[in-house]
Amino acid sequence: MANLKDLEIDRLKHHISILESQIRSLGHEPHPVDKQHHDFYKLAEIQPDSPNLQLSLDEYARYGRQMILPRFGLPCKLSIVDHDTVELSNLHRQVLHSVDTVGKPKAESARQALLRINPSIQITTHCLPLATYTLSDVFTPESKYDAVLDCSDTPSTRYLLSDITARLGIPLISGAAQRTDGQLVVYNLPANVPPNSNLDSSTVIAGPCMRCVFPSVSRTGAGAERCLDVGVLGPVVGVIGVLMALEAIKVLTGFGIEEDDYIEFCGDIDGIPDPVNTGMIVGEPGSRVHALDLQTALSQSLDSSGPPPNIIDTRPPTEFGICSIPGSTNIPLAQLLKNPDVHLPSQSSRTFVVCRLGNDSQIAARALRDALVARKGTSEMGDEITAHGVVDVIGGLRAWAKEVDPTFPVY
Repeated sequence: MANLKDLEIDRLKHHISILESQIRSLGHEPHPVDKQHHDFYKLAEIQPDSPNLQLSLDEYARYGRQMILPRFGLPCKLSIVDHDTVELSNLHRQVLHSVDTVGKPKAESARQALLRINPSIQITTHCLPLATYTLSDVFTPESKYDAVLDCSDTPSTRYLLSDITARLGIPLISGAAQRTDGQLVVYNLPANVPPNSNLDSSTVIAGPCMRCVFPSVSRTGAGAERCLDVGVLGPVVGVIGVLMALEAIKVLTGFGIEEDDYIEFCGDIDGIPDPVNTGMIVGEPGSRVHALDLQTALSQSLDSSGPPPNIIDTRPPTEFGICSIPGSTNIPLAQLLKNPDVHLPSQSSRTFVVCRLGNDSQIAARALRDALVARKGTSEMGDEITAHGVVDVIGGLRAWAKEVDPTFPVY
């Protein structure tokens, strides 16, 4: 297959022949071209003398299709935030990763893949969770982000990103995919303020944020589901990802965005609440245990012929049907949160709450502890709450397979 340089040379030769034909039609025969002298020069060897050329020849070849669009710019700096590592289950939809990068930090894996595609871009990676205590590491005064793309999978992270970008006046392109469905929203889009507006120049004008549409975090219902829990088809993620890239281009360049009359969506920017604290769902000290602790509790109940521990599995029924710890009871998270009091254990043995990765179990265990406190009364808790001991397993069933039972299915 011919490379770009050969194709460009052929195109130029064809263009020259057309010009020569036009000159001949005017009656002025040009001097014959020295073919040997012509072939001596290659396109890559021609150094332009014009100081106005701001791109290299390679950049012109790479971005030529985009540059013909008005107001289109070139990529500058990217930042990737992800604390997770690449897993086999990611590869059907997260196409930047491969089998060779399984086990590596996702942010670094994505960086390496992007640099293989375009080595001229600048990429910064943050291998840390996006939470209230890490915002200062990501959103630094030097970062000056022009747009943020939210590809996260948890409502708390989405609200956190919406809150901080709304405060900073940064457009937020938010995409989500579950099962065969997808959603794409652009928040905080700068509004077109007419010249005759009475607004003060210091007023921040932007389109709606996530809280304008969904005022509070939903712990149940479709809005709280994650593709991690309900599954997703890979092509759906690809479609949403491509559309997010398109919206990012429109936001950054202004190309393709209709300039409508100013409509005030969000009101005063000071009305935005403080960023949601993702640490609220984390249990108190001693309320979280390891998978080995659950194994010990099961072994002790067999040795002493005492009552076995209560094991509540908060995964959806379809996942519970794939695999489960023997003796566990399936109470999906949404069902448990509707009325935690109904699901309190009837016996005094310890209660272990598990899920796939140890996230939903934290929420469920906290809800059960709160219901237990409400039932017994705060003045008499002491020994009784210890006897009921509601804890969640760190790392969930993934940790159980790694630390206790290597034959346990990991999906």
